[in-house]
This record gives sequence, C-alpha cells and structure tokens, in this order.
Amino acid sequence: MVMTNYWVSAVNMQPVPTWDTFFASDPNPFIPPPADGEPVAFIRTSNASDVVSAWSWAADDTTLSDAGALSLLKTTLSKLNRANPGATTKTVPIADSDVKAFTKVDYFPRWNTKQLQAGVYEKYYALQGQKNTYFTSGLDGFELVEFAVRSAKNLVANHF
Repeated sequence: MVMTNYWVSAVNMQPVPTWDTFFASDPNPFIPPPADGEPVAFIRTSNASDVVSAWSWAADDTTLSDAGALSLLKTTLSKLNRANPGATTKTVPIADSDVKAFTKVDYFPRWNTKQLQAGVYEKYYALQGQKNTYFTSGLDGFELVEFAVRSAKNLVANHF
C-alpha cells in the first residue's frame, strides 16, 4: 500500500480574513500544486483566532523528513505573513512559537501498479467472510466517504 506524505498544521499568522483561503497553484489550473512538501493551502476559520489550518504534501517516494516539511511550512508561510494584506507591507517571519500543531498523517491509501497487477484486490476480496470478519473502506476507489459507503453496500449485497 502507498500513502501520500501529508502534514497538517495550525499556525498563528498575522490577521487573515476569516474564510480567506490560500491555495498554491500552477499556471495551468488542471495541474495540482507541486508535491515538494511546501504548504499547498491554508484557511482561517474563526474570527476569534488568528490561527490558520494549513496542509502540506510531498511525493510518495520523497525522503523529506517531518523537520524538513516543518521548515518549508515556516519558510513559505513567512512569505505570506503580513501585518496588513497590502502588497507593499513587510512580511513577518513565522516563529517556532507560532506553530501550534504540526503532524504527519496517513493520507490517501492506495495500491500501486505492481500491487494491482499482482492481484491485491482479488486477495483482499478473498478475505471477506473469513473467520466471520468483513472489511469495508474507501480502498475501492478514492479516499472519500462516498466510496466507503459504496464499499459497505457492495459488501452487504455480496455477502448477506
């Protein structure tokens, strides 16, 4: 199984308008942000706090450490951290104390090409019902609730 290198964080920044969202982008809107460990998005969701939620990701085969991703987070957000959102306002560096939470999470589990060619789904489905145990998840499609529900419905239709 392959997992995407994915980090989530909560960072105190200079006032950002509530629900104002930053998304990294490519000149081509159909190309996702680079998978280099930098934050790809952040959003402030509360008027009562200047803490933003931020998300970073890196390629599956990266050797980027958590410390490296944290460094990229602070460096990138420091470039956007302004006391006044005006373009000429000086930026304020993000300090260690501004990072309220930072953690790597398992994200987007999936099978790689070699595993698919080796029949991983057939092996997975063959486990259904063994020792009266059944499995359901989003592995049948994409990591969305809808795929987990579809998997559960298929499980019931095929085994009960």
